[in-house]
Amino acid sequence: MAKAMMTLTALRFADSADELSRLDAVAGDGDHGVNMAASFGEAVVRITTDQPSTAADVFNLVGQAFSEGGGGSAGALFGAYFTKVGQRLGEASNPVSADFAESLMLGALRVSELGRSALGDKTMIDALQPAAVAAETTANAGGGIHAVLTAAAVAARLGAESTIQMVARSGRARYSNIGAVGTADPGARSVTVLFDSWEEAMEKELQNEA
Repeated sequence: MAKAMMTLTALRFADSADELSRLDAVAGDGDHGVNMAASFGEAVVRITTDQPSTAADVFNLVGQAFSEGGGGSAGALFGAYFTKVGQRLGEASNPVSADFAESLMLGALRVSELGRSALGDKTMIDALQPAAVAAETTANAGGGIHAVLTAAAVAARLGAESTIQMVARSGRARYSNIGAVGTADPGARSVTVLFDSWEEAMEKELQNEA
């Protein structure tokens, strides 16, 4: 399932590259969308070549693709995120929704630490952290992977939308005119593409099984 999730994610980032780069151009180099699409494209190549057998290995390969060729801060941050998720999943012999939800939280905490950013700073954390909280809440209530992904996707979208009116306090956007107020953070918007793609992939899997 993890392979299908990443393959679909690569397609969705290819579709969203122009929009994400447009958002990034407000306060950055304008290449965020291109870099995200390229990194996921490389990740899919690695997955296809290596044929990983576990979800942990899939996430680790994606982390490597971002860390080694992602470019800019996004490459390092998303690379760290996927790697941390992979590490946590690798600790469970048969990962369940609670393991996955915890891995998302650990990934978000790692990004916050590495990027020195917190909720409200107008960064990807504003989507990652709410997604992780929603995932853990759903898993703790007995929800399965699909429910966890759905909750995370909804929370990520709300979090990303909240960045539109935020004044950037972290990253390059803080140096832009009035902290890029009026524009969603491209990293946070990328998180919505990520979780929307994962939820969509899971939904398709369930439909195929029906």
